[in-house]
Amino acid sequence: MIFIYNQTSDYGINFPTSVKEITAEDLTTITNHVKLPKHYCIIALAFNTKVFDFCVALNNNNNGTMLSVTPILAKIDEDDSFEINAKVGDKVIIDRSSIERGVHLDINTTVSSIFASKYFNVNTEFVNSIINKTNPDINNNSNIVLLNFKICPVSDIAAAIPMDSNIEDPYIDII
Repeated sequence: MIFIYNQTSDYGINFPTSVKEITAEDLTTITNHVKLPKHYCIIALAFNTKVFDFCVALNNNNNGTMLSVTPILAKIDEDDSFEINAKVGDKVIIDRSSIERGVHLDINTTVSSIFASKYFNVNTEFVNSIINKTNPDINNNSNIVLLNFKICPVSDIAAAIPMDSNIEDPYIDII
């Protein structure tokens, strides 16, 4: 986690620096208030970017600098979870078209891209200090993970991979 504090605000944000820092408990907490119909789930889209790139994108009114997106299962009915053999916190394999067709869901969390944009944009001097690399408190090369949420049919999920899975490669030979 990286703590970012904007001096014009009375709070700071603990941004995850990796998708592995996003826990199933966190996802359950922030989606707890959403009531889903059967056979639908919430997918968290975890955008991995650098603090500097995010601030440049804010200045250009452009979110095109996001580096990579990892879809993570954020909420699912227990029966559906059993049906597709997945649980909250798993990375999901889902095609891009299904995600794009999904219904956007605004969840009020400080690490959502919308909330984080507002948090940074309140103080243009703060954003400029990051872009100009004059802010001594922030490492511009630090990764941050931002979340957006989509509601998708469970049937669109092709597979799930536990976040902590270690895949053994039988073809590697360490010298």
